[in-house]
Amino acid sequence: MDGASEIDFGQGSCTLVCADSAAEAWQGTLVLRNFKSGGANRLFVGSAATLTPDQLARITSPAGQPVKQLDSGEVILVPPGTVFSLR
Repeated sequence: MDGASEIDFGQGSCTLVCADSAAEAWQGTLVLRNFKSGGANRLFVGSAATLTPDQLARITSPAGQPVKQLDSGEVILVPPGTVFSLR
């Protein structure tokens, strides 16, 4: 991923499945607009928790809310005030 990118999940339900890109160098950022993780919207990157800490740090909500990747490969927003560790 190069440059600033956005995915707009819109107002409906959406599941987006992307190929594993852990081996790719990311130079840009990814903003997830209208993303409500764990419910109406689901984003999977690969089939396991393979994104690097640097890649995860480049994915946020418009308000700057960080994400984490579950063992299933699903990317979710980290609720405010939550402490988590990156692998």
